[in-house]
Amino acid sequence: MKQNNFKIIVLVTFSVFAVIGVLLFAGIGGLSKGTPIRPVVIWGTVESGVMNELLKQMGLELKEFARVSYAQKDPRTYEQEFIEALASSTGPDILLLSQDLLVAHRNKIFALPYDNFNERLFKDTFIEEGELFTDESGVIGMPFLIDPLVLYWNRTVFSNKGIAKPPVYWEELFTLAPKLIERDNASNIAKSAIAFGEYTNIDHAKEILSALIIQADSTITAYNIQGDLQSVLGDRGEYPVPPSEAALRYYTEFSNPVQNVYSWNRSLPHSKQMFIAGDLAMYIGFASEFTELRRLNPNLNFDVALLPQSKGVEEKSTYGDLTAMVVMRTSPYLNAAFQTVITLSEKKAGEVVSAELLLPSVRRDLLSVTDTDAYTSVFNRSALFARGWLDPDRDATDVIFKTMVEDVTSGRFRLQQAVQNAHKELSRVSK
Repeated sequence: MKQNNFKIIVLVTFSVFAVIGVLLFAGIGGLSKGTPIRPVVIWGTVESGVMNELLKQMGLELKEFARVSYAQKDPRTYEQEFIEALASSTGPDILLLSQDLLVAHRNKIFALPYDNFNERLFKDTFIEEGELFTDESGVIGMPFLIDPLVLYWNRTVFSNKGIAKPPVYWEELFTLAPKLIERDNASNIAKSAIAFGEYTNIDHAKEILSALIIQADSTITAYNIQGDLQSVLGDRGEYPVPPSEAALRYYTEFSNPVQNVYSWNRSLPHSKQMFIAGDLAMYIGFASEFTELRRLNPNLNFDVALLPQSKGVEEKSTYGDLTAMVVMRTSPYLNAAFQTVITLSEKKAGEVVSAELLLPSVRRDLLSVTDTDAYTSVFNRSALFARGWLDPDRDATDVIFKTMVEDVTSGRFRLQQAVQNAHKELSRVSK
């Protein structure tokens, strides 16, 4: 039924964007009424082989409304390249855009009004984190990829210590960590339990801390009644302390030498490197890293589990790296671009993407299918409760999070002051 609904929406989109009045209202001209004279161009950082196979499977290489081509870009220069291309009118029609770039480039994106893409259908079709790409104006982007944080754990290390299972709750780490930590003759950490407490040598430190803050019940940023993005990092809500402060307190405990859970410091290797070497019992990483971990150490006996939660909290959550397909305002082929996006949002497309990238789908109907694969089932469950936040400037917020952590671990500021300082800086960059 939902598959048919997508087809209906394609037809609706055809008719809507053929109406000149709608185009004038949107302030966009140059729409081609016929077949584009060049391919509809998609830019992204996904491997070109994967995307070309997807276009082939969906029949988009030679589609009646437009041919479609894909250009793979370097993640390190992706943002700057499309900014420069749009400025010179040589940019793509469609971008694969991660949620941490959405706020910075929202004014370059054409949103599909809810009158033309039902909000109920969007919620029923896509995972909840996909709603980051919606606002009062409509659907800003169609969810395409979700890469959730999960817990990788070394089965050999756990077995050698007589521990049968990884933690389900964060509170369990206070008991598990001391059992998993090993020190050398000089009392230096030789084998660690988990990489928490520092920033520069912990892979995905910002995302891990984001997950803890979200689990503590904060959205980190939110829109106010005027529609402006603002920081809520320092907000207390209904709690005795701000959720972000509680999350930061827990995170930094593991780098405090006077605590019995002390298991990390700045002198250690990067967390992924240490896990691959077999010297880190638990590594928090993305689902997309599974194949890489196996490749880098085929002898590593590891498994994957859901990211631990806090006891007594009913709603599960983890951090998810979400990528959506967005149509650029500068595209002269809005009809064809939107039809391409909708086609690539169909169930068949979701199946192809998941199979090619070994990632969970952004579609609820594909996540509800029972999967016998032990790893895929964890990734799928994680995708269902993945969450994210609207990042006003990913480079600036990386510095803010790093400073907040190091303010505490260096003793420069107390927890409360470190969070308030971060809140002020986040407020500044959100304007």
